[in-house]
Amino acid sequence: MDEADNLGLKVQPEALETELGIPVILMSAVFNREIRELKQTILQCLSSPTEVISEVISTDLEVAR
Repeated sequence: MDEADNLGLKVQPEALETELGIPVILMSAVFNREIRELKQTILQCLSSPTEVISEVISTDLEVAR
């Protein structure tokens, strides 16, 4: 988000999640924002990788069609 803010870009996390089929966390390392949420989301994805992987694969297949 630091670079996006510097460039004046507005990121739409919901649209990115829909397009990518994976969780999107808007964070700022510089300002230490949302680091905890990022870590929790990574742990959740690691605890159920099949679900995340199947979402990514199905999204890729839909895009390929």
